[in-house]
Amino acid sequence: MNIKIKSTLIECLTITTKHGDAIKLILDETGNESGRATVVLYNSTGSYYWPSMGKPLKDFIIACPTSYLIDKLFGTESTLIDTDANALIEKIYTNHKQQLRRVLFVKDKKEREVNRDLIRYAFDYLKDNEATPDMLYHNENISNALSKIFGDDWYMLDIQPQKKNPIYTYQCEVIECIKTALKQLRNPLKED
Repeated sequence: MNIKIKSTLIECLTITTKHGDAIKLILDETGNESGRATVVLYNSTGSYYWPSMGKPLKDFIIACPTSYLIDKLFGTESTLIDTDANALIEKIYTNHKQQLRRVLFVKDKKEREVNRDLIRYAFDYLKDNEATPDMLYHNENISNALSKIFGDDWYMLDIQPQKKNPIYTYQCEVIECIKTALKQLRNPLKED
């Protein structure tokens, strides 16, 4: 068996954040303006290969937007669905007043009573439970109430409130720390 072996040098940096967290940054320049960056955190690792960057890997990382690097290295979403039912109710009250009024103030008295009872039940139920997408879709009364307010295709609408993803926020801090460290390596302070 004929095996080819090629040895290359990679650069491994250990960067300590202001909070004392250790970040390992592994830079592997695989060719002329192409390479792989790997970021190792305590409980996660992100890695991505760029076949053509137009500049050396360190300069490329410094120049890239933080959100782009997080997407490529980790694929982390910046927001999460907020399953706090009160946040969902608040969003419906504040952002969808017209739809709510249309349902609660219909002219037909019987229909108005049914709609109010259904929505009251739905909101009371939501206050006692997490408003996960699964629960919203599979609880018949909740689904019916949302259909009354938003129409049959309510699940296609962006009604669920979002909240910042703390993992994404942490990864932003890590990437900014990496960029700062790479800038320091590129332009070290001159000692007198």
